[in-house]
Amino acid sequence: MNTLYPTSKKARTAITMIWIVAFFASALLLSEVLGLLGFIDYNAPDADWNGNWEIFLVYFRLFSIAGVCTVFLISAVTFIRWFWPLYRNLHDYNPDLVYTHTWAVWCWFIPFANWFIPYRIWRELFEETNILFSRNSSTRHIRLDTGRLKRWWAYWLLCSIAALEAVLFNFFLPETITSSVFILLLSALLIWGAVITVGLIREYTVAEHFFREIGKKKL
Repeated sequence: MNTLYPTSKKARTAITMIWIVAFFASALLLSEVLGLLGFIDYNAPDADWNGNWEIFLVYFRLFSIAGVCTVFLISAVTFIRWFWPLYRNLHDYNPDLVYTHTWAVWCWFIPFANWFIPYRIWRELFEETNILFSRNSSTRHIRLDTGRLKRWWAYWLLCSIAALEAVLFNFFLPETITSSVFILLLSALLIWGAVITVGLIREYTVAEHFFREIGKKKL
């Protein structure tokens, strides 16, 4: 058996970046709520902004949008850097997995395929790890929750659609209330998704400790 790739530090980094995304998404959610409640019209000309409060809200919204976009991209990289070695390690136990380990990276970048292949790889990780645990007397009591994966998949689909709609509406219909609604929805989804994704990372990180113990016994 090959040496298993270390992932614990990558997991901590990924979790930290995901929580930072959730922070900026919360700020964006707040700014959009204030806009919808009429505290400020973000589409009004600069001359129509009255006082420092409205100017502050405008820059606060811009700061939140820039933060979400920038940190989300960074968090995606840190997440994939954690995700790929998990699938690579599982290949050491079962070389007959559905996908090659490189798919754990490229599946996130291929349009439309990234709507279902990441979920399939996640599910395979959980199911194959559960099978491995069931064959070992010291880990038979451990079972990864595949039901949480379905909630994550629902989040991933909704977030992808909301992001696409938010971009389209802001580019083509920038003065409609619909664009703010989609940004509001996207912000809420990012927060919800952060909670689910961090839960999945933590769950698999705990299970991976036992995964490695089984590997040591086979060396």
